[in-house]
Amino acid sequence: MITSLPVQIAEVALGQREHALTGYLSSIIGTETTLRDFVRLCFAELGIEVAFSGKDAHEKGVVIDMDEERLAELGLSPDIIRFGQTIVRADTNTGYSLDFNNEQHLDILVGELMVLALTTAKDKRSPSSMN
Repeated sequence: MITSLPVQIAEVALGQREHALTGYLSSIIGTETTLRDFVRLCFAELGIEVAFSGKDAHEKGVVIDMDEERLAELGLSPDIIRFGQTIVRADTNTGYSLDFNNEQHLDILVGELMVLALTTAKDKRSPSSMN
């Protein structure tokens, strides 16, 4: 289910998870977007720029830049993520699909998904959500 990937990404940004696990990052989701592009957009929405290296099961994403203003805006600490940190790993046992037809609205979808994912991840760590 694709919503678990944005939550994983939010958990990485909050320091609750070491890295997000994805299927093959070259997989196509939607009509033209690769999973790699989707992951890049999700992290960018949180103020984290990711670069990818490797191929297939050995592909990974590392932090290459952070927008500290965006992180602060979202209540994220820039001290949790380090430059060069691997925050995405391919998992050949994981598959994602996303059914959308209009690539022009992908940025809106990603923005809404990441707000929801951040809220979900923050709720998971709060003591009141443990009751």
